[in-house]
Amino acid sequence: AIAATRQIASPCTCCQPYETCRLWGTLLTPERPPGSWSHEALTIALLEQIKDQDSILIDSSKTAWGSLSKPFQFHRRLRSEFKLIHLVRDPHGVCWSNVTGRRRRKGKLLPNIENSPRRYVRHGRTLLGWWAANLACEIFGKRHPRQYVRVRYEDLVGAPEKTLHHVFKALGLGLSPELIKGEARANRHQLSGSRVRFEPPSASDIRPDTRWRKNMKGLDRWMISALTWPLRWRYNY
Repeated sequence: AIAATRQIASPCTCCQPYETCRLWGTLLTPERPPGSWSHEALTIALLEQIKDQDSILIDSSKTAWGSLSKPFQFHRRLRSEFKLIHLVRDPHGVCWSNVTGRRRRKGKLLPNIENSPRRYVRHGRTLLGWWAANLACEIFGKRHPRQYVRVRYEDLVGAPEKTLHHVFKALGLGLSPELIKGEARANRHQLSGSRVRFEPPSASDIRPDTRWRKNMKGLDRWMISALTWPLRWRYNY
């Protein structure tokens, strides 16, 4: 949902321009174009849009600094209809991903900082976000345990169908979907992201990214371990 709170230049995953997509076409109009919606307003509008044909709306937005309060806001608005899936990952993998991934700013590709001293600044910012996001989700889980489930990234990519079954059972969502590779995209409506979003989902395509175990420098590993050990212990890392 959050994708439509900014300007859009790519088609929906249903392969239609957003103007003619059955989901977005009636919401994103000249009067209410992309970029004019708040995250909360758009999500509520989407729920109203799909209520007669779909049972679940999945918002996969990351819990970034500006979104720490989102679970609590949606709970106040939606009550028991809102469920929070708290996806956690080893902070070493999170930091590795943030220094090796290529980023863009104002359309320009930023230089790789994997071997630059600047990576420590990136590590610090990443770890602050890792702590803040996870603690916000932990607080929500303590307040609303029946609407919360925690999932480890490593478990999800290692056994996706088993993990989905656990999530659906824990949240009372009925039977979990089967991850069968096919061409059906009619119920997938994502407006931004990598090209992978145009591929039909398949369990065989899900692979863990554990490059950090082999390639992360010892000092980086030590620093990250020292700054995150309480939550790493809680999440069995």
